[in-house]
Amino acid sequence: IDSGLLARQRDVDDARCAEKPVTPIVAENCRQGSPPQEWDVNAAGEAAIQGFAVPFSVSPGTQVDFKVKAESRAFSVDVYRAGYYGGLGARKIVTLEARHGSQPPCQLYDDTLLVDCSNWDVSASWHIPPDAVSGVYFARLTLTDDLGNWRVDGSGTTSSPKFRNPDWNQSLQPPCGSREECPAMAHAYGSLKLRGGADKLLHTSLQKPYASHAYFVVRAPAHEKHDVLFQTSDTTWQAYNTYIAPSTYGVQPLPRHNFSIPSWEGRRAYKKSYNAPIVTRDTRSVNMLFGPEISAIRFLEANGYDVSYWSGYDTHRFGAELADRAKVIHSFSRS
Repeated sequence: IDSGLLARQRDVDDARCAEKPVTPIVAENCRQGSPPQEWDVNAAGEAAIQGFAVPFSVSPGTQVDFKVKAESRAFSVDVYRAGYYGGLGARKIVTLEARHGSQPPCQLYDDTLLVDCSNWDVSASWHIPPDAVSGVYFARLTLTDDLGNWRVDGSGTTSSPKFRNPDWNQSLQPPCGSREECPAMAHAYGSLKLRGGADKLLHTSLQKPYASHAYFVVRAPAHEKHDVLFQTSDTTWQAYNTYIAPSTYGVQPLPRHNFSIPSWEGRRAYKKSYNAPIVTRDTRSVNMLFGPEISAIRFLEANGYDVSYWSGYDTHRFGAELADRAKVIHSFSRS
């Protein structure tokens, strides 16, 4: 990365923050962000902890609940807002009290392959402040104990065949031949170092890797009109979701998640529910927030656009309000 380019961008950011902020977005992005090592997760996250937010789209002054399945393990819930924040990409808003992660099986419908986890209990709640800035938010659901994966980044991604162990057990270190150590493997995996090699860990490695995301949108109040309205492509996220069931395109759940149902293999779903975790980022991340959408969000907020957010689901519910909410409607990816 060009250090001179970064320095010039920092000068622009500092100058904008030194002036009187003209929009809530500018003021919000002048606040200290959080590094990706703190808020990001491995692809779609850790299979041992998954959850979702209800409702998916909320207004300031209302409440959002988080339903989390954590296999009876202790966990934390931290809420972040996605944005620019000097290039860090998100800001931590609040840490919530996590109550429990024991959940009943989701409701499954064999005729449509619908997975509905609305029967899960609420694990944490956040009363959204009346002055909350509109945006795409996510809760980071983090296990507080170490699952013991041989990879210090906690990733369960399938190993290369030449490094895998016979049982494809991701908690076990792959064989390294007759030698006690396998230095070449450390280089092959980059930041995915063997245990005990923390001193060689790249600075970009996740601080607490056993975690997942639960996404939601905070809309601007109905009486506000902004220059740009950014619509998330959440309907597409759902279409490509493979939590327990195949996607609507027939993409099958990944074996490492242990979510799949054998009798549903080779089929496609005809219905999806917002009441379920989203694991799209593991298969087609282009159809997820952390594809082209996050880049567009960072661009708009880095350049100080007067932007507010709502979801594709909101367009379905409140489409008649579009003309009164913004001068420009921006729908990225597919919905």
